[in-house]
Amino acid sequence: MSDVPTQRLVLGGVAIGRRARPQIWMSLLLGMYADMDALCSILRQQKCGINDATKEVLKSPALTLTPEVSIIRLVRVSARQLDIGNYDGYEKFHARCLALGLVPCPVEVPVQLRRQYETQPEGELLRVVTNNRIPDSQGWVRFFVLAQYIKKPYLGLCGTGPNTCFGLDDLFVWQKP
Repeated sequence: MSDVPTQRLVLGGVAIGRRARPQIWMSLLLGMYADMDALCSILRQQKCGINDATKEVLKSPALTLTPEVSIIRLVRVSARQLDIGNYDGYEKFHARCLALGLVPCPVEVPVQLRRQYETQPEGELLRVVTNNRIPDSQGWVRFFVLAQYIKKPYLGLCGTGPNTCFGLDDLFVWQKP
């Protein structure tokens, strides 16, 4: 063991270590398309797999694009990084991310990320937390999911309830202002 003290940050009465401070993973360019259909046409050209439920959500008029060209910073974070157990549920995880100063991504991020993240490793699954919570028929929160399967990019949806368990190393994408 080292005698060197580790820096600690106190959030909501809980001290968390350096590993809980997510670092910038990627910068993403937004605001380059007039509407979601124009952006999604790029995914079709890339032969990206998109299931029917995701297509329906992307057609929603409630999903608006960033009006001006801008660059945002993204982080990838897991429950393990935040010292949260996988049995603590998503709401605790969400609250911890907000306490760290992370914010949900603009709704265009999953589509832009799918378009721009060409080096996604095979089998990696990313859940993108957006500022438009997308409830399903059971009231669960759905996330856009990016994956790379059999050398083909995929954009889909997955859901979680407030107390749903998830893997300690499941990766969620947030925006770091």
